[in-house]
Amino acid sequence: CVSNGILRYVDKSYQKGWMKTMLFWFTILFLSYFTAFMETLTISSFPYYRFEDRTMAYTWGSAFYGIYFIVSFPGFYYFDSHIDDSQQKDRPVSLVDTFTTACGHGMMILLLLDFVRLYLGIPLVIGGVAFATTG
Repeated sequence: CVSNGILRYVDKSYQKGWMKTMLFWFTILFLSYFTAFMETLTISSFPYYRFEDRTMAYTWGSAFYGIYFIVSFPGFYYFDSHIDDSQQKDRPVSLVDTFTTACGHGMMILLLLDFVRLYLGIPLVIGGVAFATTG
């Protein structure tokens, strides 16, 4: 809700051009990190959460968690962008539109998280009974 308002303000208040595009994406990056950091900070006082290294959790953990918002903030904004367009204002958003958009954004988040994992050289370890080998 707040992110959509801020992104709509940036999108509607400035003339088209590369500077507006840069401002729009820097706003998304800032909002993503800020939201992730504040969520990490607020849950740190919850008695059932414990961080071994708070600095690492606040800085790198928030950056990694912010990947979710890097995709979802512009996704939510563009999903409702037809509201401002007078020609498409009455266009209904179908359940298929919603489902397809949600699946696409979920896949983008999964890919970005996996690219970061590969870049950092972290091996993929899947545990549990379903992935146990028999022999």
